[in-house]
Amino acid sequence: FDVDEEIRVIRKGQAVKAQQMVSPVIAGHDPHYKSLVKFSPLSANALLDEFGYKKDAKGYRTMPDGTPLVFTIYSSTSSIDRERDELWKKSMDRLGIRLKVKKDKFPEMLKQGKQCAIPSWALGWTRSSEAEFVMKLLYSKTIGQNNYACFENAEYDANFEKLKRLPDGPERTKVLHNLYRLMEVNGVLGLSSTGIATRLSHQRVEGYRKHPLILGDWIYYDIQKP
Repeated sequence: FDVDEEIRVIRKGQAVKAQQMVSPVIAGHDPHYKSLVKFSPLSANALLDEFGYKKDAKGYRTMPDGTPLVFTIYSSTSSIDRERDELWKKSMDRLGIRLKVKKDKFPEMLKQGKQCAIPSWALGWTRSSEAEFVMKLLYSKTIGQNNYACFENAEYDANFEKLKRLPDGPERTKVLHNLYRLMEVNGVLGLSSTGIATRLSHQRVEGYRKHPLILGDWIYYDIQKP
């Protein structure tokens, strides 16, 4: 999936490519960390060729046993997901892979996700002030809650347990790097982007300062009556 194109087309440039699960401004984010996962249709096609996923007469790939190779994603009925569906189709066409999109309402998708019934979908996550909140998304003990990937890995679990005991610092950052790499090499999640919010404040507003995490910060505003 071409994240750069998603940022340009869907986000209108108001996002940055995510290199790690922990977003900027959150304790544990490392601005120097770079993901191993790259967008490379050339490499992907070479791997598919190497492992026997041949193309049929129509240019679409088949499984080694000759049956059609189909990638299935779930997608909500929102306008942004419809746009993303088109980008997925474009990316899969580059590889000669048939794409099947199953549309459903978001609450129903959440329900199915907790039951490990969705093979692939695009899902955002709310920021938190702490890395542990995000990294538990792949912790095996949260399967059936918010581990929608239904990922179960003993090495990841051990590193996550260690993460919970460590204070913020170099040792904890190293553990986070271990967790990121385990996510990448196991192909559990494909990271997209972190959104950029742009706000305008009228010159009559005094002392405005956007909180980096709280979305509904308007509840703290005072209005001076005329």
